Amino acid sequence: MAFCFWYSASIIKRSYNSNSNASEIVTRKRKFRISNSLRIKLRTLLYIFLGWSLFSLFLIAYNHMLLNSSENYDLRSSFVGFLFGVFLAAILGGTLIVFFLRRKLRRLPLGLSLLVYFLVFTLLIIFISFASSFIYVAVAFKQPLWHQDVWTGVEKYLIQDYGLLLNLLTWLSVAIITIFTMQISEKFGRVVFRNLLVGKYYVPKEEDRIFMFLDLKSSTAIAEKLGSVLYFKFLNDFIEDASLPIIENFGEIYQYVGDEVIITWPFEKGIKEARCIRCFFQIDAVIKRHRERYLNKYGTVPEFKAGLHCGRVAVGEVGTYKKDIVYSGDVLNTASRIQELCNKHDAEFLVSGELLDILEVPGKYRISDIGVFELRGRTKPAKLFRIDLPEEKVVPSST
Repeated sequence: MAFCFWYSASIIKRSYNSNSNASEIVTRKRKFRISNSLRIKLRTLLYIFLGWSLFSLFLIAYNHMLLNSSENYDLRSSFVGFLFGVFLAAILGGTLIVFFLRRKLRRLPLGLSLLVYFLVFTLLIIFISFASSFIYVAVAFKQPLWHQDVWTGVEKYLIQDYGLLLNLLTWLSVAIITIFTMQISEKFGRVVFRNLLVGKYYVPKEEDRIFMFLDLKSSTAIAEKLGSVLYFKFLNDFIEDASLPIIENFGEIYQYVGDEVIITWPFEKGIKEARCIRCFFQIDAVIKRHRERYLNKYGTVPEFKAGLHCGRVAVGEVGTYKKDIVYSGDVLNTASRIQELCNKHDAEFLVSGELLDILEVPGKYRISDIGVFELRGRTKPAKLFRIDLPEEKVVPSST
C-alpha cells in the first residue's frame, strides 16, 4: 500500500515537471491539479480493483454454496481472506501493470511481454496466496499469525488440498484477461475501445469536433538520410513524445497516416482552456527538451507543422472483419488543407478563423492574420491565423 502511494506521488511529480512550460508551472504551484494521464491511470487501477473484487465475491459465493456443509468452512474467514487477497492483488498487481510494466513492456514483442507478465504474476499470486491464507486461517482459528495451528492450516490448504495450484490457475486467467483487455484498449485507443464496447456509434451520428493535422517537416529528406528502419524508430520516438501532451490536453489520437498524426477533441473539451492550442506548444516544448537525445540518436530533431479546424462531422462504426470508428466530413479536409499551407506561409501552426472566433486564447500567444484563402475541395474561402509562442516563453521545465 505504501509503495502504491509513493509510486503515485512520483508519477504526479514527474508529470508536473515534464508537461508544462515555465509559465504554466507558476500557475500550477498556485493551484495544484492532477494531470490527465495520472487521472487515467488511477481510473484504470480503480477499474481493475472493482473488477477483481466482483470476481472475488463470485468465488466467495461459489465456495459458500459448495462448502457450506463442511465443518471446516467458515464464511466470515473466507470473506476476510478473499477480500484481503484481492485488495493486495489490486494494489500490487494493478500498480505494477498500470504504472510500471505497461510502460516498460510497451515496445517488446507481444509474446515476450506476455511471458514477463506471466512470470511476474506467478510470483505475485504465490505471495498473495500465502498472505491471504494466513489471514483466512488465523481468522477461522482465532489465533495469531505465528501460532503453530495457523501454519499447519496454511500448509494443508495450499499444499495438501492444492489450494495454491487452484489460485494460480484462477488468478493467472484473470490477470491474462485483464492484460489482454488493456492491450486491446491500447490497440484501438482508450476512447475508441470504450465506444466500440458500448456501441455508441453503431448507428452513425453527427458530432461537433475539433481536428488537428500534425505533420513532420522534411520527412522525405530525413527518411533518405536515416534509412527506412532508423526513420521508423525516429517517427516512433516523436509520436511517443507527442502522446503525453495530447493526453494531458484531453485529445484523442484518431489516426496515424504515414508521418502525420490526426488528433481530435470533442468540441467542449477542446475549447476549454484553449487545450487544442496549448497541445501544439506543449508538444513543441517536449521535443525541445529532448533535443540532445534526438541529435545523439538520429543526428536531427523533429520539426513539425499543424492545421487546426472545427465543425460538424458524421461518425460511425465501419468494417466487418476489422472494425473501427471513422469520422467523415468537410472539417477533416479543411484541417488537412490548412496544414498544407504552413510551408507556403512559413508557419508552424495555422488555425481557422471559425475556430479562433470561439476560442479564448491566452494572451501569451501571438496571433497573426494571414488572410483569406481558397482551399482545395472547399467552395467557401477560409480565413486563417498564424499562432506563435514568443521564443522566450517556450522554456522547457527541468526534469
